[in-house]
Formats: sequence, structure tokens, C-alpha cells
Amino acid sequence: MSRVPVRATFAFAGAGSLGTFLSAAAREVLTAMREHNAAVRTGASEDDPRLLNDRWGVITVDALGGSSAGALCAAQVVKSLFEPSYLNIGGAIDASHTFTGDWIKGGDFARLAVEGNTPTSAGPIEAPGWTLISGARLFELASNALAAAPHTPDTAPPPQPALSEEGCLLDPSGVVGIGVTLTDLLGYHAPAEFEPERVLGHPSFGMPAVQPSEVVGRLRQPSRDLGGRGHAEVRKLFVARDPAGVERSRAFLEASARRGRARAAQWGAGATERLAALAASSAALPLAVGPLAMTDRAGDATSTVRRLYMDGGILNNKPIAPALKLARWHEAARLSERLRVQGTMTPEEVGESLVYERVCFFFDAFPDRTRDEWRSAHPDTALKPTGVFRLTNEATEARDARIDEALAVPTAALDVFFESMLTSLRAQDILGIAKANDRLRARDAFIDTRVDLTSDRDRPFELDTVEKVQALGAVLSRPGGAALDPVRARKIAERVWESDQYSGLGGRRQVTMVPVFAPDNLKAVLAGEGLYAVGGLLDIDARQHDASVGTRVAREVLRGLRSPAPPPTRLPPAPESALPADTGMLVSRLRISGLALIDAIGRRPNPVRFFAKLPLQLTPFLNMAKRRLDRAVRSPGDPLEPKPPKEQA
Repeated sequence: MSRVPVRATFAFAGAGSLGTFLSAAAREVLTAMREHNAAVRTGASEDDPRLLNDRWGVITVDALGGSSAGALCAAQVVKSLFEPSYLNIGGAIDASHTFTGDWIKGGDFARLAVEGNTPTSAGPIEAPGWTLISGARLFELASNALAAAPHTPDTAPPPQPALSEEGCLLDPSGVVGIGVTLTDLLGYHAPAEFEPERVLGHPSFGMPAVQPSEVVGRLRQPSRDLGGRGHAEVRKLFVARDPAGVERSRAFLEASARRGRARAAQWGAGATERLAALAASSAALPLAVGPLAMTDRAGDATSTVRRLYMDGGILNNKPIAPALKLARWHEAARLSERLRVQGTMTPEEVGESLVYERVCFFFDAFPDRTRDEWRSAHPDTALKPTGVFRLTNEATEARDARIDEALAVPTAALDVFFESMLTSLRAQDILGIAKANDRLRARDAFIDTRVDLTSDRDRPFELDTVEKVQALGAVLSRPGGAALDPVRARKIAERVWESDQYSGLGGRRQVTMVPVFAPDNLKAVLAGEGLYAVGGLLDIDARQHDASVGTRVAREVLRGLRSPAPPPTRLPPAPESALPADTGMLVSRLRISGLALIDAIGRRPNPVRFFAKLPLQLTPFLNMAKRRLDRAVRSPGDPLEPKPPKEQA
């Protein structure tokens, strides 16, 4: 049968220490993809067990998105695309200097904890001294993990995967895009430009009128800027295997007026340091790691800027949209280069370049499970003629119970507040993709209805811009469109192109989602979940267990890519031997952090400084914290039952 090529994006949600789970799942998926490609490229039959899906052809990974711990995993995927040996396929999952081994061996609290209270720095990162985990040490750990094979301008570059390699996942252009989410605490200027005549009554409000010549490629007429402060940021980077790929990416960014919105770099020391700095800044979990200061360049600018960043998962913990946006930019860059050289494209070339399926692998250790739980039949969007939005009796009772508790207990109300804030912020990307898929289905229906129609227009539709090429690609991607003669296909493409100028669908295509989620009984399965941010950092046994869970979950998902999908298997709870045994190191760090905070309070004329400096108050608080934490990590059942210490090997 004819197989359709697949362009894959990876999106990694944040998960604290459970990046170990994410990395193991990603390693399994990447390994399976390489085996699938090897099978396709050697002419495997339909019953070959290495095939992930019967209709899929060669898979390439062209873009990634990462948030918090997921940003570290996304950066590791970039390395594995250029250095496949990093996956250590067939080797031990916990081997040093490998994809998941770096999490298991390196993600240790004793190794990452801050010493003393003095701020520290490493590379472009500055970290506070009063946190539990050192952001500078986290950056150094990420830098060491991502480090490419060393080379100098006088020596040959490190070995790169041959694009003809059977299992290769790197795009033939040799470029991959990565987007990392950040939260800029001090904010950055988000422009809102108006024509001067549209700003009345307060001519001094906002910035002076800007002339078009002052802003390259953005303004067509003078405007006034009344913008505000933005905090959610996505740093975008194109990483190339050779200088030619860097130049192609930069040329596209320059020509499309995106030069300041992304950077391009060759895989090597410079790219890995930047990825490590971005990942560490995105993983700056409030109070535990961050905030972190980072000094770097915006886009390809020569000047640097110093900013204060916090965990990227605060405002976007599901970075699907950044990954898909970079995938569209990646495609536009490839088409732009071809058009620059040729001037135009033939329908056959369009079909070779744009007939593919877009698949997004979404890795999340903490997916929002709202189905049949808190979903309400209001507001009006829930009145669609389907049964999906109807509440079950159990869900209604559970919802009423939470409402009653929130009205009666302040802490319960705060729990609902923070839960609603985080889930609403983190779910926007998924909702946006679903809505875009609906709009794209309508466009596909428009194409299908016009396949059998004729037109009196004789004017040829020239394929001389990226947008026109993408419009024809949308037509050729439909079964009926692929069978049309070139003249009729172009006529339909012209209508699609005209519509795309207003709908904003140009370059978009329906996305097939592949969720790689932790099981429903998450809290019982993952050993590092109990303390969320640092639970998996307290014990190597916990990290090894969570890596094994990630591998098994990914295998279940990969089995489901074939039709019909098997039912998911419920995983057993984590054995007691995998749970952290003691929180002594953590409490020790809490004591130092507490003293640092007390010192900070003492410098200010604050009425509470007298009470804060009482020596008797800190010790009882920390002892209580240690007892609570020890109970959390020791007991999967009775929290009051102590766990015996582990026997030393």
C-alpha cells in the first residue's frame, strides 16, 4: 500500500522531577520511530512488527516544544537527532551520558542543592542562594548532558547522522526547531500599534508616532504604540547540522520579518549552551529553583539583555502551539529556499514536499483529567447537540461537594482557585489545536466539493510564493485532489489561497495527536510524585522506577498506534522499595533557606522580624516539616506507619 510521510512534532509538559518519566517515554518513542523508518526504507511488508502505523511512511521530527522539565527533555531530543548514539538503543536505560541515564544518574538532590546563601552564576545564568536547588548547578548539569562532541574550527566537526541512514529522524534539510516557554517576571513590552488618527484625546499617552523606516518589515504607516507588559515568552531556536542550514534559516527569518523572533545556530558548543540556559530558566520552579537571571541576545542581535525568569509552566505548561508554529516556520523556510533558487515550483514538486501527515506526540506526566469529573453543562458552548457535555450523577455530586467545601473552608477555596488557574492556563494549546482542526476540516470539505467542478478561468495560478505553494499542497493532500489534472488542481488551489488570506489557515493542516500520559492511578504509580518537585530527586531508586514507568507507558501508546488500539493497561503501584526513604537532606536545605529568608526580613523595617529571629521558632517548624515529608515519601498506605531504612548495598 502507499504510505504517507509523517512530519512529527514533540511537545513536553513540565513535570518537576518526573522529567525522568518523560525522558524514558521519549527515548522509547524515538527508538520505535527509528525502527519504523528502517522498516519503511528497506521495503518492509504491512505485517512487519516494526511499523508503528500501516499508513505511515518515513517519519521526520522537525520541531519541538518544551516547558520546565519538559524543556530539558526537548533539548535532549535535539541532541539525539544529531547524535543518535545518545539514545543508547539496546543498552541500559540508566547508563551514564545517555538520554535517560542523565536523568537517573544526574538528577540527584545532593548534587543540585545550593551550598550556603550566596547567589551563584554559571555561563549566562545567575541563581539565588536561598532556594532549595541551585539554578547554576542545574544549568551546568544540562550543559554537560547536551554537550556535543568537542571540535574547533581547525578540526572536523563531530560525526553527524547521515541523512541516508535507514533510521534517521532528522529532516533532509538538516534543521530542527525548538521552542522553550518562559515566564518573564519583570515583563517585556508587548506592542499594540494604532494609526495616530485613531488615538484621540490623550496625544501624550503611549509612545510617539513611529515611522515605518524605524521598524523593518512590520509597519506600513506611522503608528502610535499603546502596548502593555507581557510575561509569557517562547524562545525559538533553529538548530542546523551544517552552516548551510544556519544560513537558510537566517535568510527565511530575515525575509519574513521574523529575525528578532527566533535564532539559528549550528549544532555545537554555542547551541548546546543556549539550549541549556533556556531549559534551566524554563525549569526554575518557584522557590525550589528560581527565579533565575539570564543574560543573552534576542534573535541575532549583537547586544545582550539581562532578564529575570521563572518556570515556563506557570503560563504555558503544554507547549503544543509553540512546537506546531515552529513546524510551520520550518516548512516555510524549506519552501522559501526552493523558490529563491527556482522562482516557482511544479505541482509534482509541491506534492513531494507537502503531501504528508502532521503528528504531534504530547508527553505529560500530569495531564488534566476533567472528563466526567468537574465538567459543567454551562456556559452555552456546552449546549452542543452531543452527550459529551452532560454531567453524570457522580460528577454532579462530586462537584457539589467541592463547592460546599470551598464555601466552608478557606484552604479548600484556595485549592480550587489554584487548580482552576493552572488548568485553564495550561489547556489553551490543546483547545486551540482542536478548534483549528475543525476549521481545517471545513476547508477540506470545500476542496472536496470543488474537485468535480469546472472553471472558465484560463489565467494560470503561478506557484511563486510560499502561500500559493501551500494552498496547492492542501489540495493535493486530499484524495480527490491528488487525482486531478494540474490545471484543475491549480484552479481550486487559487480559491483556497484567496480564502487563506482572510482565514489565517495558510500553512496549517490537521494535527493527529498522540498523547503519552501517565496512568490514571498516577499518585500510586510514580515514586517521585509524592513531593512533586523534589520527590524523585531524593533517591536514585525512585528515578529508576519512574523511568521504567515511562518506558512501559510509551510502549502501551505505541501499541495503540495500530488499529484497533488495545485497551490501556492499569499499572501497579510503586513498590515500597522505590519510594524515597528519608528527607533529611531536603530539610537541611530548608533550614538554610529559612535562615536566608530570615536574614532578608531582618534587613527591612518589618514588624515580624523580631518574631522571625526567635531561634525557637525555626527548629520546631522544620521538625514538623521533616515529619510530614518523611510520612509522604515513606508510606503508600498509612501515613503514620514509618518505613524501615533501606539496606545499604
